[in-house]
Amino acid sequence: FELAVAARESMYAIYAADSGIECASAANLATSTFNGTAWVDNDISIKCKGVTRGPSEWDNTIIGNFNFSGLAYQVADISLPLTNGTCAIVTITDGPVDDGSGGISYMTFVDSRGYNNCDSAGNPKISSRTVERALRLTYEH
Repeated sequence: FELAVAARESMYAIYAADSGIECASAANLATSTFNGTAWVDNDISIKCKGVTRGPSEWDNTIIGNFNFSGLAYQVADISLPLTNGTCAIVTITDGPVDDGSGGISYMTFVDSRGYNNCDSAGNPKISSRTVERALRLTYEH
């Protein structure tokens, strides 16, 4: 019985992580949100399962400066409450990388950590029954 419960809770967590990736990707496709520009400062919202998270609700930071014409990485953390008491914490990292030939490529990394046991604000509960599963989406633009 315990194995079946653990498998079910793990499934909820991986589905939550997948929902976080899908919501961030949908926002990007609709608005070209993560494209190497200063999206952290723009009025961009992510809608997921009936909940909208705008920039004022993101944990936004811009970190690091690179020798690529002063360009910097942008990082945002977004907590997304989902259905059935699940949630996802999505971290979006966007910025320049060395393409290996002396040029600059822009990469976006969307990391989504899904949880099976969350509060109504979209934060995972501290519990021995809380399961975390993570997915990463990476693309160049």
